[in-house]
Amino acid sequence: MKPSLAVALCFIFALRLAAQDVIVNGPAWVDPSDPPDQLPVVKISGLDYPERLKGSTEIGYLVVDSFVFAQDKHVTRQRVGTDPLFSEALDQADEWRVKPAIRDGEPVNSIVRHIVIFNPSCAHEKGSEVTPRLLGLVVPELPRGRVKSDESLLLHVTATVDGTGRVTKAVADAGTPEALGRLAEAAVLKWIFAPARKNDQPVVQDVRVPVVFLKPYNVNAKADILPRVIHQEDPIYPPGMAYANLRGEVGLRFVVDIEGRVRNPFVTSSTNPVFDQPAIAAVLKWRFEPGQRHGVPVNVRMEMPISFQMDELGGGDEAYQVADRHVDQSKLPPELRYDIPPKPANTVFAVYPFELLRDQVGGSADVRFMVGPGGEIEQAVVIKATRPEFGQAVLAMLDEWRFQPAMKDGKPTRAVMEVQQEFSSFGGDVPLSEDVPDLLYKLKRTSPAFCSPKNLDVPLQLLSRRAPVFPSALAGEVAGGQAVVEFIIDHDGKVQLPRVVSATDPAFGYAAVQGVAAWKFAPPVSHGQPVDVRARIPMKFIAPKSTPDERPTTQN
Repeated sequence: MKPSLAVALCFIFALRLAAQDVIVNGPAWVDPSDPPDQLPVVKISGLDYPERLKGSTEIGYLVVDSFVFAQDKHVTRQRVGTDPLFSEALDQADEWRVKPAIRDGEPVNSIVRHIVIFNPSCAHEKGSEVTPRLLGLVVPELPRGRVKSDESLLLHVTATVDGTGRVTKAVADAGTPEALGRLAEAAVLKWIFAPARKNDQPVVQDVRVPVVFLKPYNVNAKADILPRVIHQEDPIYPPGMAYANLRGEVGLRFVVDIEGRVRNPFVTSSTNPVFDQPAIAAVLKWRFEPGQRHGVPVNVRMEMPISFQMDELGGGDEAYQVADRHVDQSKLPPELRYDIPPKPANTVFAVYPFELLRDQVGGSADVRFMVGPGGEIEQAVVIKATRPEFGQAVLAMLDEWRFQPAMKDGKPTRAVMEVQQEFSSFGGDVPLSEDVPDLLYKLKRTSPAFCSPKNLDVPLQLLSRRAPVFPSALAGEVAGGQAVVEFIIDHDGKVQLPRVVSATDPAFGYAAVQGVAAWKFAPPVSHGQPVDVRARIPMKFIAPKSTPDERPTTQN
């Protein structure tokens, strides 16, 4: 089993150091995803309580993030503490003994966190009259909008510690900014204490504690040495598309992590969506020499195009041809006429509405839309649809599309286009996986044969994710919304049969389903066997506050 993710909850083990009330908690995994099979071992000896603070009655602590090289070298990356003297005490420690993290039997680079707790003498673990003694803590993160300098933020909270050591109440000092105060209080409510004692009996007692805030973990750093490819595999051309001899290019954005692995690749542009998943599958197998900043490996965001072509000697269409229906220009006003038509730069397939697919209801939808001079779709209107659900599905699809704009007199201009999508379980414009019939059959059974996420050998791991797009039809109309979607993660890690469970507006539901359909997970395994898993997630949409060319975001 891999260790559980614990970004700031650091009480995996405690090391009490000779005759001093100092506790070292950790190591804990800092990166919010995918820990190694075995965390590094970092042992500190000779750490002493600062002489100049021995008369203090306040609890203190130091948060230490350490980079551990696969080759046993050790580097401290970040220290945040309640008093600078605690950092000096760490510098004076006699020895750091380090063993690297292990993944798949091999040593790898890693970042881990230790929290060093300095309890005052009045909170000593032995004694009949003592104050609460801190054993483990959660350190809150600064909201991303508040990260403006290298200075750490320190607040104070009064915690009520009961006779079992549990915090039952936490109140930030008067004058504390409300938002930060709430974060500090929520963190302190999770702290662990040894209770105060009077006449050698546990008692309830208040204790005023300092709370430091950490900067959010940076998954993308500026590197002075960029990652270098050391293993690269060519993408596999989809066998079912060989007859068409199509060419295509898929633009991918991904992170090269400190181990040199590719994480969270997702499509930023695609001339033909049939190549999206093969491109992601290929780049997930690549390995890099990690990027570096000041001699230490860092996570680095990269972008790269992946090209597909059956015959290197030529032939093949360049792009997905679903959007080649142009409105008769003679019927349009002069400002909507062009010399060169728009060309698809990023396309995705529509998602077949689940209930209609389940009931084998086919149909079509025609949508007219305008491509702006920046290549974005400015307006989209359903002209005709055999079922309203098909029209909504096509609108959600178009919100993901981008174009090379139409040109008139050498300048980008607006253009009106139309698209028609056929929905059919026997073919059509919306491709269906060959596994869909079997999955639908399982869903119809009284007891569907799907594994629960809690019964997996390891937690679900999301390999590729891009946030769904805020529906253009609601832009400027609402500040935000929510949707809950359910889907099947098949034994290959592909998302199948996404459906809307609930949504504050139908458009949010269709946008959520459209986005989730492109996600990719590590193949789920239970008792050593690949399984299909049913999952459900909520999504929160936030209205765009920027230019139309910038993508709105979601949170989930």
